[in-house]
Amino acid sequence: MTKRWFCGVLAVTYPNLRGHLGDNMRKGQRLLLFSIALGMFVLPACSRFDSGDRSGRRSAEPARILLLAGGRAHDFRTNSELLIEHLRQGDVEGSAEWQVQYTEDRDRLLAESLEEYDLVIVYVQLLRLTPGQAEGLAEFVEAGGGLVGMHSTGLSFGQNERFRELLGGFVDRLMPYGTVQVNVNQDHPVTSAIEEFQISDEIFLTQYQDSVEILMTAEAESPDEEAAVAWVKDYGDGRVFYTTLGHDKGAFEDPHFLRLVTNAVQWALGD
Repeated sequence: MTKRWFCGVLAVTYPNLRGHLGDNMRKGQRLLLFSIALGMFVLPACSRFDSGDRSGRRSAEPARILLLAGGRAHDFRTNSELLIEHLRQGDVEGSAEWQVQYTEDRDRLLAESLEEYDLVIVYVQLLRLTPGQAEGLAEFVEAGGGLVGMHSTGLSFGQNERFRELLGGFVDRLMPYGTVQVNVNQDHPVTSAIEEFQISDEIFLTQYQDSVEILMTAEAESPDEEAAVAWVKDYGDGRVFYTTLGHDKGAFEDPHFLRLVTNAVQWALGD
């Protein structure tokens, strides 16, 4: 019996139970107290598992974000701390409050662990997912959760087709670190307020699904070739964003990159 199934049964039977016990108070005082306890404690908790209306929950309390990081060749801890410090300030307008929790434990992607979150940020390199971890994350997004993937995440979990499908693509090959001119498609909420900019970073050439919407590009190794720098896609009732940016501390101190990720978080949350 899953938590969501149990909560659904309670939502249907609780009103009838309460009415029945109210008519037979003397015979069922203990059950009546039990019914009241359900109404006060269990049903409100069950509302957290209502995957059909995440936006309603977020409007009543700060959005809860899980940041999964770790791997090789990057200072994931330092970069993540910079990002968390920035995201805890909330959205660009200052109208939303976000709670961010850092982890390197991939078991936090299991379905039960994700029930308390609204959005997952994945910033990893060359790690693997178990089928349960990949399925937990995919089901989370399908049910209305948000996913933001950054940089070398597109290099990771490559053996897992479920994750590739969820992210929308994967890294094909790396480009040399250097100054990149980023072109911006402003016809989307994530990028509508971001102008073209330059950043020192490492970007990748990627293969991606036809279903993704490309928001940013950069010139690749030849003038006739473009690298996708950021994209978005819908996945079930949820939203997915991915960017190849985010190699080092310099990127996580760059205002354009921080604005991009902040906007992506806000959009993926449905705000």
